[in-house]
Amino acid sequence: MAKTKDLTISVPKDKIMYTNISKSSDGYNSARLVAKMGEKEYISISYEWEGEGVPGFAMDLMSSMQAASLKSGEVAAAFVEEYEAYIKKDEESNEED
Repeated sequence: MAKTKDLTISVPKDKIMYTNISKSSDGYNSARLVAKMGEKEYISISYEWEGEGVPGFAMDLMSSMQAASLKSGEVAAAFVEEYEAYIKKDEESNEED
């Protein structure tokens, strides 16, 4: 069997289109990032967890949001049109499934 390597993902801060961090009263939490990596190329990362603790990914995402002056659930001003097109295409793709 082939030996596998760890996966490392790097997202340049100027490519981040959307971020969201949410906590619910039932203990379910999530963090999400969407970035435009190239022409018609996107990456969406979702991280979910239960409990009071906050995992490293969510902490790193919060730091990136603060550095970029973004609020949770806010689309970066430079990417409003691209994010709307991304969401529309994603919704259409889900309807076909």
